[in-house]
Amino acid sequence: MLSSTGLALIHCDGGGELGHGHVRRMVALAQALRDREGIAASFALNGSDDALIPIRQAGFEARVCSTPNGLGALVWAQKPDLLVLDSRHGPSREQADALRRDCVLMAAIDEPSDLRLSCDFAYYPPMPQAMALGWAGARTVPRIGWEWALLGLNPHLTPARGFATRPTLLVTMGGSDPNSLTQRTAQALASLDSTFRIRFVIGGGMKHAGQVAAGIVAMKNNFETVEGADDLSTEYAAAELALCAFGVTAYELAAFGVPAIYLGLATDHALSGAAFQAAGMGVSLGIAEQVTDTEISGAVRDLMHNAARRRDMRGAGLAAMNGGGAARIAADLAQALKEEKAPLKAAR
Repeated sequence: MLSSTGLALIHCDGGGELGHGHVRRMVALAQALRDREGIAASFALNGSDDALIPIRQAGFEARVCSTPNGLGALVWAQKPDLLVLDSRHGPSREQADALRRDCVLMAAIDEPSDLRLSCDFAYYPPMPQAMALGWAGARTVPRIGWEWALLGLNPHLTPARGFATRPTLLVTMGGSDPNSLTQRTAQALASLDSTFRIRFVIGGGMKHAGQVAAGIVAMKNNFETVEGADDLSTEYAAAELALCAFGVTAYELAAFGVPAIYLGLATDHALSGAAFQAAGMGVSLGIAEQVTDTEISGAVRDLMHNAARRRDMRGAGLAAMNGGGAARIAADLAQALKEEKAPLKAAR
């Protein structure tokens, strides 16, 4: 690790029904800032205590800070060089303007609101929502492209992919699965033949997780569960296909070369899933509540019996998601911070 040349404060969602997807990817960014650029990092978490555990295990200080006023007080006290915002429940535009006065640079990740216009940098994968944003009159530098996609896992640090004699479908609906899509998809997939394994991820934030897992395993002999897993790298590396709720997981699956079928929890997710489909990485079924069980099982059946199409999707995912987003964003911010500090140093 390099000697510290600055301080970054990261504000992100995580824990409970928010899941750990944003925490994973911001830990990856914090590690890149610390280990590659010599910028120390700490976390202000919008969420619950369970999400503090993986942050602290990675060697970072973290505290729960779920209100804009609390975040403002922390920024005022620490005066970080860099403030990074990755929260769907973050400060307003006016509050962000105040935060900007107490740091050298401010950056946002996947930020759709006007908060982004108070930032120096904003990073996005090339989703339709990002391409439609306006930047008139803002000082913000938008970075939009697959190269800026921020992942919570590094696919290059996992074992080489192995293809089993019996193919595997991975079903993962998020850490809390508030819409009970795990149970619903299990019922939809029960009508398929048993020639392949189906592994259902039971998230740590899921209500009645043990009861749900027991019910799924009892439903069919090729149904299995993955319980208590903080890192799904091994599951990704072993899967031929995934069925998932669209979110950070979709990016991770693409980076591991796993073709996926996406269910959106909202219109925004459905739009993003459609962009992944257009890029050739998977199939988007749209908003989950508008999709029938027959459509879900049919999409799975078609792809599990079409190895050539899965190979094409695997190649598209690997080409788009190279796992370097965290290092790329960290380097970009470190360079900007160096340039921003240079006039201050010369003035002193």
